[in-house]
Amino acid sequence: MKRKLRLLHKYLSLTVAALWLMQAVTGALLVFHWELDDWAVAGSLLEATTSQDQAAAKRAFEAAMKSEARRVTAANL
Repeated sequence: MKRKLRLLHKYLSLTVAALWLMQAVTGALLVFHWELDDWAVAGSLLEATTSQDQAAAKRAFEAAMKSEARRVTAANL
């Protein structure tokens, strides 16, 4: 009797754990569906625009450094 109860408990626990895991995964997908969409779209566009973005970011950074050189900020107090 004890062995049968232990076996029943084991398989019932595994079944409930699998259902709970499925609930957690699908819930996370429902909660973060906008972020996952953004990530999926950005991933395909990232390959095409990486070098252009890096060059534009470098130019913007250099321009900002030249124009902000005389300004006092918290970093150089």
